[in-house]
Amino acid sequence: MDRSTGEIRVLKWACVEDSGRAMNPRIVHGQIAGSIAQGIGGAVYEHLVYDEVGNLITGTLLDYLMPTSAEVPELLIDHVEHPAANPLGVRGVGEGGTLGPNAYWPVR
Repeated sequence: MDRSTGEIRVLKWACVEDSGRAMNPRIVHGQIAGSIAQGIGGAVYEHLVYDEVGNLITGTLLDYLMPTSAEVPELLIDHVEHPAANPLGVRGVGEGGTLGPNAYWPVR
């Protein structure tokens, strides 16, 4: 973070998820990359503003920046494959990308 301007710039992001059996590793990789972009957008670029009676007034993509490749840093993504206890051995992926950023950003 640039303390003189308040600008935040993420330089690199690492995420490892247990995808169970990855049926299509490229799709799994893309899901994780997209969820990281979504998480960074929610933590850094979205600002939820409510009116005096509690209605959300910043509820569309016209109200805040949606991250593009210019805002998303270099991503280091890896997979761990431990088959899940279901017939295909698969798991959902992407939660690490959306949950981590909001928990990470410190208020200074």
